Amino acid sequence: GGGGGGGGGGGGGGGLPLPPPAPPKRPKKPSAKPEVPMRSFFWSKIKDDDIDGTIWEELDDAHVELDLTTLTSQFAKNKQKTPEELAEEAKKAAEKAAAGAAAKPKEVTLLDGKVLQNVGIALAKYRMPAAQIRTAILEMDEEKLDLDKLNSLYSLAPTAEELTTVKEYDGDKALLGKVERFFLHISDIPRYTDRLQCFIFKLKFDTQQEELSDSLKLVQSSTGQVRDSKPLRQIMETVLKVGNHLNGGTSRGGSYGYRLDSLTKLGNIKSIDNKQTLMNYVVALCEAVDKTRAGNDAEPMLEVSSTMPDLEEVCRISLSTWNNDYKGMKKMLTLIETQAAAARKTPFEGDTFADVMEPFLQHATGVINELGKQYDRVVKFFEDTLILFAEDPKKVACEDFFGDLVLGFTRAFDKARNQNEKKRLMAEKASKQKAAEGEKKKKTSTMKKGLSAVDKITKKLRRENPDDVMSKLRGPKKGKGRRGSAKTKAAGADGEAGMALPGMAGQGARAPRAKGPRRLSAQAPPAKGAGGSKSGELASIFSRKAKKK
Repeated sequence: GGGGGGGGGGGGGGGLPLPPPAPPKRPKKPSAKPEVPMRSFFWSKIKDDDIDGTIWEELDDAHVELDLTTLTSQFAKNKQKTPEELAEEAKKAAEKAAAGAAAKPKEVTLLDGKVLQNVGIALAKYRMPAAQIRTAILEMDEEKLDLDKLNSLYSLAPTAEELTTVKEYDGDKALLGKVERFFLHISDIPRYTDRLQCFIFKLKFDTQQEELSDSLKLVQSSTGQVRDSKPLRQIMETVLKVGNHLNGGTSRGGSYGYRLDSLTKLGNIKSIDNKQTLMNYVVALCEAVDKTRAGNDAEPMLEVSSTMPDLEEVCRISLSTWNNDYKGMKKMLTLIETQAAAARKTPFEGDTFADVMEPFLQHATGVINELGKQYDRVVKFFEDTLILFAEDPKKVACEDFFGDLVLGFTRAFDKARNQNEKKRLMAEKASKQKAAEGEKKKKTSTMKKGLSAVDKITKKLRRENPDDVMSKLRGPKKGKGRRGSAKTKAAGADGEAGMALPGMAGQGARAPRAKGPRRLSAQAPPAKGAGGSKSGELASIFSRKAKKK
């Protein structure tokens, strides 16, 4: 029995071996701080537990001796001063201490320089001490804190780390800088950033909900303008006719309709001579129809843009963006409700958040609900209009319908109209210029004909009596008679007297005066066949020309 007991004891001793004891940890190496701050040596230190199995098991710096004097003088963090310099500094310090014993203590700053600058500038604009700002925030004072100041406070709200830094300062709080003191004043306001966010929402709520409502009204009116525009429908019919003619005999022909983006493609199809597009042709066609209906009550197709005056503005509205803004407002109402409940649950001295925001919450909830109903009505009307124009409401957004499709077409239509008008004015100008040039040529031709007649008469006179052409052209002088006897030629001449035009002497010398009373010799009529009739004809032509001039 005893042996069995011994065997049992042996069995206990012969079970699983116990784990070996953990090796003793490497003793922590002492790290004595030098007497003066030294320059840092950023080496890659090996952890104590990783030393085993490395060369550092064999190396030890205990036996290494250092020249601490040289090391300190060369690699101290700051230049070491001589005993004389130290003594001089001590003397000056003592004098300064004695002189500035009553001097103002230096201001303590704890935060980042950029934070101090930004918050400091904002606080200077508030023109209120930190304690007064804190009171205005707690009391939700809209007179002292307008929307600009609240937005600034929200954007410059301290982080949790900055608040911790200020709160843990155990020195004289009076020595803290202006920004640190402000953060310290607002550090105990419950739910500070959420409070500011709710306050900001309250101040801009009326403006924001009016903008959303006005946007819906604009979409509603613009949708109605597009639906009701008769010129737009007539232009669409005209384009359908033109398109079916162009596509006749093809798979694209025989169409009952098309999507609105087809209208903007009219400007891409150019004529054979590249001087106009299909849009120019359609505009000219519409203009011709408008002229036939002049005086009727029908709206001109050329004035299609004026039937949809809100397109320029409505194309900037996105219903998806509107919906996101609306959802954001509903989230803010939920936040206000939560904050008001928390304020009621844990009252804070001087806090009026719940008293101010609960009545506002009730009013704003009713407005938001009505805004949602308005949105549903407008969206349904708009989507029905898309379906009316054979567009897919799931694919065509509000800004795409009004902007790219409708406004894109009316702009191209008006541009083509201006091009046609400019072309017409240029054609009229060219026509007038051509007519003026024709008239000028006609006058020049008439003048040339008159001169040609004069030249013929002159040439004829020269042939008949070449020596006396100019004297015949001059004719008699007004108011005076001229002695007109023919000069008798010298002896031996043939005895014929020279012929003379009325009032003009012959070719010879003046005849000798007869004795007796002085008398004017009578002018002899021109001899027959001496060119008298031609002279009168020539004088008549010159007289008519003078009158014309």
